[in-house]
Amino acid sequence: MPASAVLRRPEGLGAAEAVALWGPFVTAYGALVDEGHVRPGDFVLITAASSSVGLATIDVANHIGAIPIAATRTAAKKQRLLDAGAAHVIVTDDEDIAERTLEITGNKGAQFVFDAVAGEGRDARRLRRARHQGNAVPAVVRADHAAVQRVRPDPGRRPPRPRGALRPRRCPSRDVRPRVDRTFDLTAIADAHRYLEANGQFGKVVVTVGG
Repeated sequence: MPASAVLRRPEGLGAAEAVALWGPFVTAYGALVDEGHVRPGDFVLITAASSSVGLATIDVANHIGAIPIAATRTAAKKQRLLDAGAAHVIVTDDEDIAERTLEITGNKGAQFVFDAVAGEGRDARRLRRARHQGNAVPAVVRADHAAVQRVRPDPGRRPPRPRGALRPRRCPSRDVRPRVDRTFDLTAIADAHRYLEANGQFGKVVVTVGG
């Protein structure tokens, strides 16, 4: 590999954990800090919160001082999400995501909605109902950084970057915890896909190449 394409593994992380760090945390940090200008005390609603990106978004929200609200389809992962740092968990099979978000936020709505599912139709309408109605906040930002009904952020909302911003040489910190759910050898790639499609993972699924 050319030197320009190689990064030093953060101290204290194994190879699988280091692989699990970059995509989720760069995505979450870019969306919340660079795109969303999320500030301490803001409510952040996170869909598919048990995914690797969802869990990273919980960590980044806590790193900023925001309040992460995790949404998950069933109650099976509720306690694990609370243990992972979510301040609140909404079980969407049992609760209306918009109504529950309004209840949690004192009827104000979430200042930032991070849609890791990029839902459409009824789900998108529910997320729009759950968002804060002020004019100075983004509405819904998808995991791929494409905005849904984006509201131009007020320049006055841009906060200073958090102390100890997420940079390779500063990782890991107590706020940055890459989570590897399972690893599969490349020869078992079909099994890895089946596992992902079963939607039982909590964190990143990593494929290794046998030496």
